Amino acid sequence: MKKTLIIIFISLLCVTVYNIKYTLASESSQYQTGDLIFQTTTSRLAPVIVAGTKSRFTHVGMIIMRKGKPYVYEASGPVGTVSLKRFVSRGVGKKYVVKRFDGGLTKDQKKKLLRESRRHRGKGYDSKFLWGDKRMYCSELVYKVYNNALNISLAEPQKMGDLYSGINPVVNKFAKKKYGKNLPLEETIVSPVRLYDSDILFTVYDNYFTLN
Repeated sequence: MKKTLIIIFISLLCVTVYNIKYTLASESSQYQTGDLIFQTTTSRLAPVIVAGTKSRFTHVGMIIMRKGKPYVYEASGPVGTVSLKRFVSRGVGKKYVVKRFDGGLTKDQKKKLLRESRRHRGKGYDSKFLWGDKRMYCSELVYKVYNNALNISLAEPQKMGDLYSGINPVVNKFAKKKYGKNLPLEETIVSPVRLYDSDILFTVYDNYFTLN
């Protein structure tokens, strides 16, 4: 009886290990370099982004595959790369959405994205959301990597004034602190939800809760 229980335990352990490996392998294989990943964060700027864009998405990065494993290239602090696991762990409820360029990308296009991404590595985070290249915020980085490397505009940029109503207290407090009386209403801006709503991207994965 004891021998039988040991055999059953070992069998179950082997199945569990196999399932874990299979899950990780499946997760890695379903993503590609160039995929965009969106999430809701709890950063100090998250409430401002939610209030200004009226969207749950406050952060976006670009997936990069390395030796079959997914990483995320992002501007969340200095521009750099983190593991997918770490990226996901920072999101509220570990929820995220992955989207892909419609039609997919060629091997050469993916290489161009990687080359372009290396040009921005180490740049500081732009908490003023300005369009210059010296500093970067998340959606600006992803947009410019695609635009500069592949001449693909993932979405139509907006003007900052399009997102500023002048009546939201969260946005007002942020604007007063960052810009004083000189609001850059004509500044070009692209938000995470602007990229999310792009009609040239389709959803690969989505684990957000939905209401039926």
